[in-house]
Amino acid sequence: MNKILPKILITLATIFYGIMPVIADLSDSHLLNPSWMPHAKFHLVWLLSTNSLFALFALYLIWIENKAFQAGLIGIIVTSGFWIAALTRDLYGGLFVDPNLEVSEMMGLHPNVFAFIFVTLFLVVGTYLQSEASKNDL
Repeated sequence: MNKILPKILITLATIFYGIMPVIADLSDSHLLNPSWMPHAKFHLVWLLSTNSLFALFALYLIWIENKAFQAGLIGIIVTSGFWIAALTRDLYGGLFVDPNLEVSEMMGLHPNVFAFIFVTLFLVVGTYLQSEASKNDL
């Protein structure tokens, strides 16, 4: 089995969940939105920095410690937070995007959902492949 493929899949997903939300949310529709409550901004910065720090740690695990499986699990935990928020948004009045922004669907899905399907898939497949590769090393 290709031993680098799981690392690449997990790395790509890790870079995405560690960087893209920061880029997207440092905007007038989120963190810089003057109508947002200061406490909500605090929680957003907390979330973004925590996820980015988890991503940095995961990259360290993958490429320095050779522990891609553990890095994949971290990513699955982080992206599970997205899926929990997405699936329960009706319970707390959440939306995928600011209602003042126009967003085009991708294959009938909101762009966040579309992207996180691939991120989650990369993490799950990469973690599974890493697990199988580890079994073969025994």
